[in-house]
Amino acid sequence: MNEAVRPTERDDDLLLQEGFDGCDLSGWVSYVGGENEKALSWNVDGGALIQPVEDGLIRAILAGSESWGDYSVEAKIRIDSPSPESRAGLVFRDDGKGFYVRRFTRSSGKAQLMYHCRSPFGWHELATVPLAAVGSAAGWVTVKVEARGPFIRCFVGNQQYIDLADSRSRTGRVGFYACEAKATFDDLTVRRMAPLSLPPSRTGSAPYAPCVSFWFRETFNDPGSTSWQLGEGWSVDSTLCVRGADSAGARISRLTGAPFSDGLVQVRLRLLDQSLDEFFGEVRAALEGRQKPLEPPAENAPPVAVAQARAGIVLRGHDGSYYALLLERAQARMVLVHRDERSDVEEELGRVEFRSPPEDRWYTLAVQAKGPAMVALIDRVPCIAVQDSRHSSGYLGLFADGGPVVFADLLAASGK
Repeated sequence: MNEAVRPTERDDDLLLQEGFDGCDLSGWVSYVGGENEKALSWNVDGGALIQPVEDGLIRAILAGSESWGDYSVEAKIRIDSPSPESRAGLVFRDDGKGFYVRRFTRSSGKAQLMYHCRSPFGWHELATVPLAAVGSAAGWVTVKVEARGPFIRCFVGNQQYIDLADSRSRTGRVGFYACEAKATFDDLTVRRMAPLSLPPSRTGSAPYAPCVSFWFRETFNDPGSTSWQLGEGWSVDSTLCVRGADSAGARISRLTGAPFSDGLVQVRLRLLDQSLDEFFGEVRAALEGRQKPLEPPAENAPPVAVAQARAGIVLRGHDGSYYALLLERAQARMVLVHRDERSDVEEELGRVEFRSPPEDRWYTLAVQAKGPAMVALIDRVPCIAVQDSRHSSGYLGLFADGGPVVFADLLAASGK
């Protein structure tokens, strides 16, 4: 294989371009029937890549880096075998645990987006669409995939056929796939896409209609409310729920009452670059219609612990385990996790990374949950989509750790 094309001043987003003229496939990795092998069945002939073996094994060949994240990949594919079960496609986001493949089956006249998991070995069908271009008499098919954050869009020619969100793999190599097929591949191009950026703050009503089962809104006006089981280090003040910078306090505060199952939960939050005293000084000054006076910092004042700050929503909690959507300052990302406080074990289910760390401003975080499916949003933009069936219902709450955080306007809407 030729090395990934070195970026130029005119095309610095180009990660890889291969036309297979004189390519010897050095550096490519072949995946055969569940095992990594050298590229034994693949060869280059006539300026194209060929997979000549028509057995029933999965045959994939991969290039690039497992660290590649958001990119578009485009290539030409041709199924040469007459067998109706001949399948071929474009592989992307192979992170070592599994990969996506945009594949075609000659007899079906359909195209599929699949996810293949290496261990445990298996396939997951994400989408199937009719596509006349892959019929029995079809020749070359030009395929393009755009993978950006959890969002995947698939094109044939210039027409989009699939648009969905899935977070099983967020980075990885690219390549080609064939099964029970002699197939030919050519003109591979991979280009970097800009990562999702934090959108500007928005105001207004909730983006989703309230529900029929229950509707709850917490504005934190009552410091003595019995609706909350406030953890150590948490308090309610001036329409806000706050947690200071002392990391020894409890990470979560729980909302009492009926368990949350399917619906929407949303909250506004800020990861502060200042102490709580300074923040509330600004709040009081704003309420009184005056500017906050400029004051020198107190001598020997401790620094505000913001570097590791993270905070967000807790949902479907059971005893000490729950799901949490967290905005993380140090990692410049938002993650959806499953946490067990008893063992202090956290499992990442999905994430979206940003170009820069979250600022000291209000963000609106939300989770839509229906059955095992959960979609996470920031400022009304969906960024993470996962499926997890460990908890179908449970308590709601707030999470904060590593720095001063303020919350406002918690909304929960549950129903079918």
